[in-house]
Amino acid sequence: MITKFLRHPYSILSIFVILTYWPISFLLATPKWDALNITIPWRHFIGYCLQNGELPLWYPYQFLGFGQYIDNQSWYWPTWILGAFGYTNLTFHLEFILHLMIGSWGFYTLLRYLKITSNTAILYSCIYIASGFYIGNAQHFGWIVSGIWIPIVLTQFLKYIKTLEWRYLITTSLSLYLLISGGYWGFTITTYYILIIIWTINFIKHKDKKKLFSRSLILIVLNIISSGVVLISIYDSINLIHRSNTNLISTTVGSFYPIDLLTLLNPISTYNTSDNFWKGDIALINIYIGYINVVLLIISFWKPVRSINKYKYLLGISLFFLILSMGETFPLRKFFTEYIPLFDYFRFPSLFRYFAISTLLIYLAVIYNNFECYVHLFKKAIIMSSITFTLAIFVLVAFNWGTIIKIEVIKPSQISRSILTIIQLSIFIIANLSIIILLKYYKPNSFVHYIFIAEIFITSQLMLPHTVVDRGISPLSIYDSIKLCDSVNNTNDKTLKELNKISHDLFKFGRNFSTYSKSVSYDGYTPYQYNEWLKLEESPMLDSIINRPLSYLEISDSEVNLIQSSPNFYKFEVYTDTVNVVHFSQNYHPGWTCKINNKLSKIKKDNISLMSVEIEPGRNTITFQFTRKIISYSFIISLISFLIQGILWITLINRCEK
Repeated sequence: MITKFLRHPYSILSIFVILTYWPISFLLATPKWDALNITIPWRHFIGYCLQNGELPLWYPYQFLGFGQYIDNQSWYWPTWILGAFGYTNLTFHLEFILHLMIGSWGFYTLLRYLKITSNTAILYSCIYIASGFYIGNAQHFGWIVSGIWIPIVLTQFLKYIKTLEWRYLITTSLSLYLLISGGYWGFTITTYYILIIIWTINFIKHKDKKKLFSRSLILIVLNIISSGVVLISIYDSINLIHRSNTNLISTTVGSFYPIDLLTLLNPISTYNTSDNFWKGDIALINIYIGYINVVLLIISFWKPVRSINKYKYLLGISLFFLILSMGETFPLRKFFTEYIPLFDYFRFPSLFRYFAISTLLIYLAVIYNNFECYVHLFKKAIIMSSITFTLAIFVLVAFNWGTIIKIEVIKPSQISRSILTIIQLSIFIIANLSIIILLKYYKPNSFVHYIFIAEIFITSQLMLPHTVVDRGISPLSIYDSIKLCDSVNNTNDKTLKELNKISHDLFKFGRNFSTYSKSVSYDGYTPYQYNEWLKLEESPMLDSIINRPLSYLEISDSEVNLIQSSPNFYKFEVYTDTVNVVHFSQNYHPGWTCKINNKLSKIKKDNISLMSVEIEPGRNTITFQFTRKIISYSFIISLISFLIQGILWITLINRCEK
């Protein structure tokens, strides 16, 4: 029973994910950069809201507040399920590994649907989940989530187009919601265009056009209803945030460059960050898919095979997306920005390399599936490519040591780069010699499979400390610090600057430390900042504000006492001898309402982007509450829609099994 379970493709892929990303799986290292600074704090905030019976609408703990609901991941059900029990950094470790498992299963299912054998599908699913995209972009969890759901969306959509069965229509709708709510917009928009193209091609060929058209309309309606909360949330705040002001220049930020193609042969070269060797962010340049895959690609051009020629269009698609990812090198991205709807709403053309990598891997899986057609050329290709690749890597080693010789002080990182490059060169040489020797005595598939896995696994291990994990930070230490932050008493007797220092002293592992202490902060790290806040941040007025409490009187004849607080609700009490103004240091938004002694009061916008209300003499109870009814209603509709579709899907599955 256990042996049968371990031999199941999903079990094999799960074990591979756990072992490949073992520092995260076994809590031995902490995810790097944006994962630590943005993803974990935001998910902690969502969990905090859910445990307090609130929707994650207003985020008061960064840059004096912003509407968290605008971020699509605020409505991502997997995070909600995990966050309902309290979300910490350890929860993120679990979510990260679970998503990678699902991603490997999804790519395996897609390959099997495309008639790839089980063993080949397992192999290429392992390569997919350990490729340069996942290793390089591990910090960008929205990108990872996108890569996880896209193969599943494509598989379910292809099955729906072929069969027009309701169960596949529903699973397409559900998986699209998970992509929309959990992924980065650039991936979602691109995927929708791919689905439209696939649908159009099949509609032209389809025998029952009326049925396909009518059911596709139902799919669109279901998708809009279930995704309504995400779409409405973005539309509601798109004009308030500075990230919405895109142009031709900003949409090419984060491009892939021709020099980045070196990572196809030597991903370790991304360690070289000196002398502006790379033009772009090192997290956006890795396209490694395994050295043997490059050899297979060369062979496919060397000797075309008739049964594989019909898949050559995949190479064209891969090349198209690769060119599209080079936004600053080729004009294609700028053309899309100007003329293709919605392509001006996101940056980072490098994201298109995901589509280039995944499409190329599908094509290579087809070639490997027909390996016997190429085996007689494989030995020659290995020898020729070995010479070429070895020379290329020696050039990189020479470049590193040439840099070291020129300077007086030798940095350990510069030496380690050369050592790592030499290690990878050794892997190439050992792999090549093993293949050349074993080709004489064994069937190719019996050993190339294992060498393939070993190469991609070892290379990924060399890359983990560079772009995936920080082994200098213990996850358990972060967890203890998060729990320690719960002890902060957020009264209104301290200035914002003092609260910021207290929070930072308790949590020193990331930039959004105030999230864990639930303290309002003028600091933080987020892609969402209001245009008016940016004006305040640049003005001399900000220094005066942060040296005051969260709420204070214009005429300081008494203190404002904080009675109750939560992300969407603040209650104060104050006594004043005269007509006065109470200032509330949160960014103004139409969603805020104020009651003074249970009577609605008009909120005035002051200090460029903040709020104030006027009070009468005497004792006053003041409440500020953030609500967006349209968001709350759309959330309820989306939730009901998602649940109904889930129940229908289970019912249809049970009916099919009977």
